[in-house]
Amino acid sequence: MGFSIDYHRDWLRQHNREAIARNLADREARALRLTPEAVARWTALIRAVAPAVARDKRVCNYGPWERALQEYSRVPPFVGQETPYSKVMLSEFHSFVADLAQPGWPRSDKFGPRADMVEFALCYLEADVMKFGSGYKKRHFIRRLQQSPLSDDQIARIDRLIRRAVTEGTGLEENRAYRKLAAHLIVQGHL
Repeated sequence: MGFSIDYHRDWLRQHNREAIARNLADREARALRLTPEAVARWTALIRAVAPAVARDKRVCNYGPWERALQEYSRVPPFVGQETPYSKVMLSEFHSFVADLAQPGWPRSDKFGPRADMVEFALCYLEADVMKFGSGYKKRHFIRRLQQSPLSDDQIARIDRLIRRAVTEGTGLEENRAYRKLAAHLIVQGHL
């Protein structure tokens, strides 16, 4: 015996209404968490850590990024002593990325999301951050990029990301998102 289609549809609608209500209630607190300073700090972290991450033949290996982030959290980074903040920093980074990946980016004006958030998403995708759940977060970032007005430079960066996804492979979630983004950019005449 299974659930009826009507029951499932009603449950899904109720779940979506509750999620929307939670997001609306969290809007102000989220704006405080996603300040330009916070976005710039985490973007700088990705840029600093990415060169230290060894590329692995396996598509979904979390180890290299976990080790590189742990090494970066030392004082001074990569060479100093481990601190109690190391584990906290890893958790903060994971929470920040999960928060920023959610829909509803704060807007800088009526035309699109803040430029620093677009830059973070591009850096995250270019660095190919690999942590637990990163495929879903990448999918959301790709979707946010599809919804954003993009400069010619950003479109060129996305073109390189799409080509890398084709030649080197990606996880299933981001592969689907890249295909949709590529189709969107082709229809818009950008690719």
